[in-house]
Amino acid sequence: MAGRVKLITIIGVVIVMIILGIGLKVFSEKRIPLEYKSLYNYLEIQLKEVSNYTTQASTIKTNAIVYGAELLTANSNRGDDLLEDSAIEGVKLELDNMQNLGVKGVTVTIAYPLLHSRNPNFEKMLKFYKQVSQEIKNRNLTLVVETGVVFSGTSFSTYTIDFSRIPFDEYKKEAKVMYQTIIDEIKPDYFDLGTEADTYANLTGYTQLKDVAGFVGFMEEIIAGLNKQSTKVGAGSATWLGTKFAQSLVENVPLDFLSVHIYPINLEIVKTFEKFAELAHSQNIPIIVDETWLYKARANETVENVAATTDIFKRDVYSFWQPLDEMYFQIIVNLCKKFGCTFISPFWSKYFFSYLTYKPMIESLSYSEVVSLSNKSVVDSFMHKKLSSLGQAYQKLIRQ
Repeated sequence: MAGRVKLITIIGVVIVMIILGIGLKVFSEKRIPLEYKSLYNYLEIQLKEVSNYTTQASTIKTNAIVYGAELLTANSNRGDDLLEDSAIEGVKLELDNMQNLGVKGVTVTIAYPLLHSRNPNFEKMLKFYKQVSQEIKNRNLTLVVETGVVFSGTSFSTYTIDFSRIPFDEYKKEAKVMYQTIIDEIKPDYFDLGTEADTYANLTGYTQLKDVAGFVGFMEEIIAGLNKQSTKVGAGSATWLGTKFAQSLVENVPLDFLSVHIYPINLEIVKTFEKFAELAHSQNIPIIVDETWLYKARANETVENVAATTDIFKRDVYSFWQPLDEMYFQIIVNLCKKFGCTFISPFWSKYFFSYLTYKPMIESLSYSEVVSLSNKSVVDSFMHKKLSSLGQAYQKLIRQ
């Protein structure tokens, strides 16, 4: 009897140790590094406040939502890397995993000048994107193409172009030719001509695009000259720009839809989005969110170029953010249900498959080095059909 009790005691101790070990492991994975704790707490407060508001806000219109994601392997900022033999295989692999995730649509960024004859590799690039389009259509997925200009001269793109050598009037003509090529050859379901006026202006240096009249006039001129065929053509605004661009667009340009990029997250941004929805529905056009992610900036951080800030986007790679990222996308889905979106497409879709565990060593790396580590981890998850905790949460939202 004593021996049996002793054995049971030993087993009990072992079980407790295992439980404690598991608990410590879970705790260590979720523990927030000291340098990010204040940011984490700040974002959590913002998310809870927004979540409370979205449960109280009135519904404008309810639509069926197509849940999508950004097809990062086909993003045109990869430049000539897209011409490698392995590029289309990477697209197929990502699409297979997207389907496993459950998405019903994808957003593909095809920026100027990749599909214009100004690009020396235009024909090869066109062949690649036609293959991408066909792979998407073979899977019966909704295809949203977002355009603009490549992030030349930044850490986000390998393609370089000197816009100072291209007069604005010449650029407009070339953009129109490229956009018609996209409609004719790529045949997207939705074609977003531009949603971030400030990003457009910052990357090109065209000051005409910085003010409302210039940006809206540009969109009006482009759309007027397009043969849309069966493609829905639209444009829009980022929430950080307020309502002025969106209002002028829906009032002056014959849009088939209003596109929105949501960054960052707080009550002001959500109320701005609510106004966007009101504007779209007043013109009887749908509203789509073709880019969004939890923007991990502190309240006192001044960000001059929201779309191209490596210090901010570098933070996304760590797994300790997952609980907040999950909260964020529950909020985005709630917003879209309440205010009548027809399409949602999170941008940094690779985190549906893999994050990196925080290590001080990673903090010391450059943005490109961190991206390389992250991408390797994502490919491994692709090969093994794995989803991150965030991916599993998004999958549940899609299935609801």
